[in-house]
Amino acid sequence: MNEQSQANLSSWFDKTAAKIKQDADRIETDYFVPWKDVAAKSYVEHPVAFSFLTIFAALSALPVASFLGFAILTTSVLTFSALTFAILTSGAIIVSAAFILFGVLFLQLLIASSLTFSGIALYVAYRLFFHLHDPSGGGVRAWSQETRANVPNPWKARDIEQSPPHEPNGAEAASAHS
Repeated sequence: MNEQSQANLSSWFDKTAAKIKQDADRIETDYFVPWKDVAAKSYVEHPVAFSFLTIFAALSALPVASFLGFAILTTSVLTFSALTFAILTSGAIIVSAAFILFGVLFLQLLIASSLTFSGIALYVAYRLFFHLHDPSGGGVRAWSQETRANVPNPWKARDIEQSPPHEPNGAEAASAHS
């Protein structure tokens, strides 16, 4: 450590020691001295009652402290257990609800797919019926052409438009020629 840090640390220790001494003096003058005066006065005025209360307080300190510790421990353990149980239970309920949701969504997917394909099939059948009863005589051939034009074929490969060839910028052109 350098001298400045040593001086700062020493100053901090001195300030802390002074604060502790000041607090100890205040506690002594505010609490211990008045209590000592009351205890001395009570002993002089009622020696038997003071002796009984002092002995009772000394004997009761350990059981009272044990009870307080037990109460705090019991409350802490039960609170922790209840929170853990609540978190685990809510997690299980949420996961169960999620499985139900996924099942319902899958069912909705099947229904939507069935209705969509049924609608397309009804449309195509209606158009076939229309073309078969058309007096101009288009028939099945006209229906087939219309169907191919209006109903997409998901199994047919689509042509992908290609973008024009990439022209390198100045830096790419220089590195390509080197």
